[in-house]
Amino acid sequence: MSEQQVIATWIAFAITSLRKMTGWSLDRFLSEDGRHDIIRFLEENYELLHYYDNAAIVNDVLWFVREKEGAA
Repeated sequence: MSEQQVIATWIAFAITSLRKMTGWSLDRFLSEDGRHDIIRFLEENYELLHYYDNAAIVNDVLWFVREKEGAA
């Protein structure tokens, strides 16, 4: 598996964890991603975040979303 495939698989896993822990539907996630570029955040921060457990990843994503909302 290439590094890009590994990262894409990890992002899919992180999104699933985020949706389960927040109760977000797919439509809600897609809306939030459209507003906040969550997938890009995960991709850009893969090197650090892939060492974290699910709860820490979700907390970082939610922090990122709150920060972007505050900057808007």
